[in-house]
Amino acid sequence: MVRDVRRTLSGIARDPRWGFAAAILATAVLTGILAPMHSRIGLLNVGLIYLLLTLLVSATWGWQAGVAAAVITNLAFNFFFVVNFCNSCNFVCFLNIN
Repeated sequence: MVRDVRRTLSGIARDPRWGFAAAILATAVLTGILAPMHSRIGLLNVGLIYLLLTLLVSATWGWQAGVAAAVITNLAFNFFFVVNFCNSCNFVCFLNIN
């Protein structure tokens, strides 16, 4: 009985779909925690915390979930923490010049 439960839980824990869900959920939680205090932490430290999250997901659920976590954390990091220097006006000016 106990072995069956352990076998079922270990099969669920190693399934990459759980890794994808964990990457999305952990990125959302981490962004919610870091967003209010990113000016005190610094941009580089925020990036390293996201990298640690990616490492934890890939070490637990494998390379497929790790790649998904890398993409998700990179998008969250760039969207919420990196200053946007390229706005639509600059893009239109770039297109007109070329």
